[in-house]
Amino acid sequence: MGEVMRALTASITWVTDPIMVKGVVVVKALQFAMDIRFHKIVLKGDYIGVLKRLSLYQQDFSGVGMVVEEGKVLLSHLDSCNIVHVLRDENTAAITLTQIEVGQLHDVVWVEDYPPSIHDIIFDDVNQAFI
Repeated sequence: MGEVMRALTASITWVTDPIMVKGVVVVKALQFAMDIRFHKIVLKGDYIGVLKRLSLYQQDFSGVGMVVEEGKVLLSHLDSCNIVHVLRDENTAAITLTQIEVGQLHDVVWVEDYPPSIHDIIFDDVNQAFI
């Protein structure tokens, strides 16, 4: 518990709608998990609308539906995925990672490491888990 296996920042340049951005983030996270051959994951995020849609069995015809449906296909390839909603102010590591990405034109992956800018956030998160 509390070990960072991989971290990713990814460029999303063609999307302007905030809800669609959240959907693309979910798909990129799921694709990343599949690419590194993870079979059991915890998907945490502050985008409750997208997270809820991933759990629905019926097809999603909303504006973000195409991305949600792609996420459902990726989820079907995993052994398990625990979807967890966190409040935005509890999602500080992800918010900090998005600030690193601003201005980058390519994806950045950390293997068994993470950017120094989120060290204190990770440390606090692990300590909170044991309180």
